Amino acid sequence: MGIFDEYSSREELLSAVESAISQRDDGERGAVWRLVDDERDALKRRCETATRGLERARKRGDELESKLAQADQERATIAAELERLRNAARSPEDVQATLNRYAQQASASQSKVAALEAQLAPLREENARYKERETRREIERQLVEAARRLDCCETAMRDVKRLAPMFRVNEDGIAVTEDSKLVSEVLREELALSPHWLNRSRGGAADPGSERDAFGARERFQNALERGDFDDVVRYAPRADSWNRS
Repeated sequence: MGIFDEYSSREELLSAVESAISQRDDGERGAVWRLVDDERDALKRRCETATRGLERARKRGDELESKLAQADQERATIAAELERLRNAARSPEDVQATLNRYAQQASASQSKVAALEAQLAPLREENARYKERETRREIERQLVEAARRLDCCETAMRDVKRLAPMFRVNEDGIAVTEDSKLVSEVLREELALSPHWLNRSRGGAADPGSERDAFGARERFQNALERGDFDDVVRYAPRADSWNRS
């Protein structure tokens, strides 16, 4: 059952809703109920898998960073000892032997640092790519949300998402352009050039607000599904006679 599936009757919709209800025991609260959404559940599983993978990569990165810091400390200690030996009042033979020993240790430490850097490089790149993908998804989400509030039609959402490279996410988690414009401001500018992105009216005999109302019903229906509010799910459920035309 999907949020945009259409049904020929209220009874058919209610039957589909009934079949999508699941129950589980929440411990303190007892039985809790929710609507099954296969697409949302699959997306949630993918997100959880990606999060676990990122956490493992971060943990491995932290371990390597710690080893790298330790190797840097060892290298600094060796350098300080070499400097001390240069100033020590020892015989040239003793100084040379000690210098040779520490030079070997310094070379080994340098090799360890290089190996750790080589292991860290792909992890850093992977984390950077993951953050880039997450940032892109967040910007696209904010664009689509703003576009729907402005009554853009669903077929325009692909073009709306293509505006994502114009934005970055600031410290408050809000998508803005380099000149600090919000997604809503940019979308209004784009709509002036691309009015076909908006939902169209259905003619003079139709209610001019019907397209907007139909979309509003879809949005309220989706929100009700996310909240698990069964009363609102039924209240804002799609109607075949109105949603088919939207």
